[in-house]
Amino acid sequence: MGGGLIVSHLGLMATPWIGAIVVLAALGLTSLAGRLDRRDGISPLARPQHAVAGH
Repeated sequence: MGGGLIVSHLGLMATPWIGAIVVLAALGLTSLAGRLDRRDGISPLARPQHAVAGH
């Protein structure tokens, strides 16, 4: 649906640029989430208690 809207309004050549913007936004949000986790002292390997075997 989104790709069709991009093609109909901006043309087929805009799709790689929009894709790159989406990837950069995802990278930025992932980096932000990692920084917030480090700031809050959350280990990147932490798992929810229900996922730990034997509990």
